[in-house]
Amino acid sequence: MTPSRNLRTLLLSGLVGANILVFALAGVSLHQSRQQYEQRAQILTQNIARALDQDLSSSIEKIDLGLRAVSDELERELAHKAVDEPRMQAFLARYEQRLPEVEAFRVANAAGLVILGKGLDKEQRPSWSDREYFTYLRDHADGGLQVSKPRFGRVAKQYIVGFARRYNHPDGSFAGVISAPIALDHFTALLTHFDLGPQGTVILRDADLGLVTRVPPIPDQAAGKVGHNAVSAEFRKLVESGVASATYHITIAPDGIERTLTYKRLTSVPMIAIVGAASADYLQGWYAEAYQTAGLSLGFLLLSLLSGGFVLHFLGLTMRESARNERYLKSASDGIHILDAAGRLVEANDRFCDMLGYRRDELLGADLAAWDARWPAEALRREILPKAFALTEATTIETRHRRKDGTTFDVEVNLSVFSVDGQRFLYASARDITQRKLLERTMAASEQRMELALAGADLGSWDLDIAHATCTHNARLATMLGYAPDEIETNARTFEALLHPDDAAALRAAFSAHLKGETPSFEAEYRLRHRDDHWAWVLSRGKVVERDDTGRALRMAGTNLDISERKSSEAALKMREMRLATLLASMQDLVLVLDTGGTIVESFQPSHARRPAYAPREQSLGKTYADILPPDIASLYGDALAGIITDGQPRTFEYALTIDGKEFISLATMSPMRGESEYPTGFLVVVRDITAERESQREIERLGRTNTLLLESVGEGIFGVDLGYRATFVNSAATAMLGYTEAELVGADQHWLFHHHRADGRPYAPQECPIHMTLADGQVRHEENEWFWRKDGSGFPVAMTLTPVVENGRRVGVVVVFQDITERQAREVAIRDLAFYDALTHLPNRRLLLDRLGVALPASARRNSFGAILYLDLDNFKPLNDTKGHAFGDLLLSEVAQRLLRCVRAEDTVARLGGDEFVVMLENLGPDAGQAAAQANAIAEKIAAVLDVPYALPDYRHHCTVSIGICLFHGVDVEVGELLERADAAMYQAKVAGRNTIRAAAPKNCLCA
Repeated sequence: MTPSRNLRTLLLSGLVGANILVFALAGVSLHQSRQQYEQRAQILTQNIARALDQDLSSSIEKIDLGLRAVSDELERELAHKAVDEPRMQAFLARYEQRLPEVEAFRVANAAGLVILGKGLDKEQRPSWSDREYFTYLRDHADGGLQVSKPRFGRVAKQYIVGFARRYNHPDGSFAGVISAPIALDHFTALLTHFDLGPQGTVILRDADLGLVTRVPPIPDQAAGKVGHNAVSAEFRKLVESGVASATYHITIAPDGIERTLTYKRLTSVPMIAIVGAASADYLQGWYAEAYQTAGLSLGFLLLSLLSGGFVLHFLGLTMRESARNERYLKSASDGIHILDAAGRLVEANDRFCDMLGYRRDELLGADLAAWDARWPAEALRREILPKAFALTEATTIETRHRRKDGTTFDVEVNLSVFSVDGQRFLYASARDITQRKLLERTMAASEQRMELALAGADLGSWDLDIAHATCTHNARLATMLGYAPDEIETNARTFEALLHPDDAAALRAAFSAHLKGETPSFEAEYRLRHRDDHWAWVLSRGKVVERDDTGRALRMAGTNLDISERKSSEAALKMREMRLATLLASMQDLVLVLDTGGTIVESFQPSHARRPAYAPREQSLGKTYADILPPDIASLYGDALAGIITDGQPRTFEYALTIDGKEFISLATMSPMRGESEYPTGFLVVVRDITAERESQREIERLGRTNTLLLESVGEGIFGVDLGYRATFVNSAATAMLGYTEAELVGADQHWLFHHHRADGRPYAPQECPIHMTLADGQVRHEENEWFWRKDGSGFPVAMTLTPVVENGRRVGVVVVFQDITERQAREVAIRDLAFYDALTHLPNRRLLLDRLGVALPASARRNSFGAILYLDLDNFKPLNDTKGHAFGDLLLSEVAQRLLRCVRAEDTVARLGGDEFVVMLENLGPDAGQAAAQANAIAEKIAAVLDVPYALPDYRHHCTVSIGICLFHGVDVEVGELLERADAAMYQAKVAGRNTIRAAAPKNCLCA
C-alpha cells in the first residue's frame, strides 16, 4: 500500500473516529445537562417549600402572639369580675389593624356563644359549641394553639382557617375561646409569591390531606374544591410513612402534567405543602440546548466531510503546504492565525476573521497592532513579538482583541513557533473567553458574599474530601484558636493534633452516624487547644453534599461556631445550682416548692436538733398542702396562693401547729416563682419556727403596754422594729393610716407588710430600706420620700424619722415616727402645675415647652433623628370672643386642646402659648430630612382637618380654621427661641396666604418641610 493510500486510510479513519467521538460527547453532555436541569428543579421546589414553611411560620407566630395578648387581656378583665365590652372591642380592633391577614378577632364564652368581635349581630349570636376546636380547648386546659381545617365561617361568610386559644377564669376554669380566622385568600396570596413557571403548582393540604388551597386554582374540577382529599396511593403512602419532606417525580392526575414535586410537612401548623415544577417548564432550556448540540454535531459532520474531501483533493501538494494546512485545520473552532517575524498576518481561518469582524483579504498582511488591544504598537514590536519568537514550547496567554467596530473582548491565545524553509512563523490559536471571564467574576462575587455571610454570623466553614481524606478550613478556625489566618495550617492533621483526646471518640461516632445515613446531618461539640494553652469549645455542623452512584459519601461541607462563651455560661450555671443546694442544706427553715396547683414538688428540711418534727420529705412530695396540713392552716396557704396570683406580691402569715403534743408557732413566707410569663410558674414557701421568738415577744408586749398611753397621745404614726425587722409595737395613729390592726402589724416584718414596693411599683429590696440601714449603722435618719402601702393595697407618701434603740451599749431595734404627706405633696404638685401648665387647657405652657425643647434638640443629634415645631394660630378667634364672650372662647380653646392631643403620639408635646396660639413639638421623625418633612406636613394636614370640624358650643355651632407654620430641627445649631421665631414666621406666612393653610420655615441651618 502506497504512503498516499495509507494517509488516505488514516485520514478517513480519523474523520470517522472524530465524528463518533463528537456524537458520543454530545450525548454524554446532553445527559449530564438534563440531570443538572432536573437537580435544579428539585432544589427550586425544596427551597420554595422551605420558604413557604418560613412565611407561614412567621405569620402564624404573629397570630399566636395576638391570641395570647387577647387571652391575657380577657383574663385580666375577668380578674376584675367583668369584661368591659367597649374597651375589649377597641382592643380587638387594634390587633386586627396590626395583623391585616386576620379576618377578625372573635371571642366566645364558656357556653360557645360569640360575645365579642367584628361583624357580630348581638340579636343572633352564633354558637361555636359544636366546633371541634372549641370542645377540645374546653376539655384541655393545656390545649395550646388550635388550628381548624378549612370551613365556611358563620360570621365571616367565607372559607377560613381558624386559629384559636382558650382563656380562663381567675380560678383556672374554662372561660371561653378566642378565634382568629384567616381567609383562604391569604394562604392563596402567599402561594402566588413563588414563580414555578407557567405550569408549576403550589398546594396546601391539611393533616387529613384535604385541600386548603392551590395555585393555580382549578375551580372547575373536583380536585380544586376546598376539602377534596383524593390523592394518589403513592402520595398517601408517603404521608403515612411520617417522613417530614421528600422530593419525587410524578404525573399529577387532575391536569396530567409531569412534574417534579417536593412534599413538606409544615413545622408550625398541621398542614402539608406540595411544590411542583413542570418538566416542560424547567427543561425548556435543555430542549434548546439539545437542538443546538444536534445542529452543531451535524455541522461538525458536514464540516469534517468537506474538510476530508478538500484534504484528499490537495493531498498531492507539497509537504510545506501539507504542514501548513495540517496546523491550519487543527482546532478549527478557534481563531487560528499565523504571523511572520515582523508581526504581519500571513494566514488566518474564517473563525478568526469572524471574531474580529474583518474579511480575510482585509486581515492578510495586517500588523498585529491592528487587533491586539492590550499592548501599544511599539511594545508589541520591541518586547512582545521577540519574546514570542523566543519560545521553545507551546504557551498560553490571555490578552484582549479589538474588533473592526472598535469593541474589545477577552481572548485566550495558544502560541507556538515553527519553521518552514528556514523561515520562522508564530502559530496562534485564539479563543473568545468573554463568557468564562464573566463566570469567573460572578463566582468570585458569590464566594465573597458567602464569606461575608459566614463572617457576619461569626461562622467558619470547612470542606471534607472523603475520597482523598483531606479537609480544608477557612481562616475563621485559626482566629477562633487565637492564630493569625496564615499562622497555622487548618488541615486534617493540624485538626487532630489540636483536638481534646476526650472528645475524639464522640466526634468520630457523630461523623460515622451521618455517613451511614443514621442522622440527617452531622453535629458535634468538641474542644480544640487555643494558642494561649486553654481549651476552646467548637460546635461543628455539616452534611454530605456529594455521593457516588452507590450512595457512598464523597464530600461533606459544614460550618464551625465558637461556643466557648456558652459553655462557660453553662458551667457557671451548674456551679450556681451547686451553691444554691449547699445554701438550702444549711438553712434552719423549712423550704417548700409548690407547683401552680399547690402540689409539693420539692422539700428542704432544716437539720438542727431543735426543729419541729416535720413529716419526712418522701411523705410530702407529690401531695398538696391541703393533704398534709389541718384545714384551718391549709386555708391560710390557699389564701396566700390566691393573693399572689391576683397581685403577684409575696405573702407572709403565721400559724400554730401541734406536732407530737407540742405547739409550734411558724411564720410562713410564700413568694411567686416566675419564668418568662408574667404569671407565676410555682411558689416558694419558707417556714420559720418562731416559737421562741413568740415567747420573747410576749415579754416585750408586757413592757409595751406601759408606753401605750404615751404612744396613743400623739397624732403621728409610731412603730418599733426589732433586729429581726419585725414590728414590736404600733400606735393607733399608725394603724389608722395603714389600715391594719395592731395584731396584724406587731410581730410581722414591717418591710414586707407595708414597705415592700416603691411608689412606681418596683420591688423595694430590704437592704435598701432606711430601717435596715439604721439597724446596721446606728445612724439617726430623716427620710422625706418613702412610700407605705395600706392593707387595702393603696399607697401613700410618708416622711419618717428613724432613731436607733440602744440597750446596754447594743442596738436592739429602731423607733420609726412617720407622717402622711399626701396633702403636702398635693399642694406642691398644684404649685408646680401653676408654674408649668396652662390653667384653662391643662396643656404645658411656654415655660415647660421651652424646657422640653431644650432637651429635644440635643437628643435629636444623639439619635440622628429630625424633629419638628408646628406653630398654630386659630383663624377668626377674636370675633367669637367679641360676640359671644370669653366663656365661649374658653370652651372653644379647651375643645381645640383635646382635638390636638388626639392628633399626635404620646411622645409628642402639645402646648398653649397664650390666647389662641398653640405649639406642637414632634420628635423621632427619622434620619432623612425629606421623610421627616413629609411626616410633619402630614400631621399638620391632619390637625387642620380635625380643627376644621364645627364646634358644638352651648346653643351655638361655631366653625373655626387654623393657620400652621412648620420648622424642622436637628441638633443644637439653632437656639430654642430662634426655632420658635421661624415657626411663628412660617405661621404668619400662612395667615398672609389667606388663612386655613400650612407653610414651612425657610431652611437656615435647619431643614424644612
